[in-house]
Amino acid sequence: MLIPTFPTQSKRTKAVKMLKATHAQESREASEAKAAEVADSLESMKLSEVAKGVREGCAETLAYTDFPMQHRARIGMNNAIERLNRESAAELASSARSPTGNLR
Repeated sequence: MLIPTFPTQSKRTKAVKMLKATHAQESREASEAKAAEVADSLESMKLSEVAKGVREGCAETLAYTDFPMQHRARIGMNNAIERLNRESAAELASSARSPTGNLR
């Protein structure tokens, strides 16, 4: 999905909040219903391309909801940059605990 350009910052902020609300639902059915509601709201804000992306990508982005709730927190991201950031943060945290304070 292409990242659209928003005409104003306030529309972007509203759209982001609505999309986050989609993923905050308890069940997949509730998330899908919320996504349809969000897409309708985006169309009313004259953001039809974004609404189209929400409708087309809804099933893919909600795939994690097929897993039980206790497993969702452990589902890893497949983003190499995020993984490297986590590893470097862990390395810095461990070096802060070492007696010399030097990196290994």
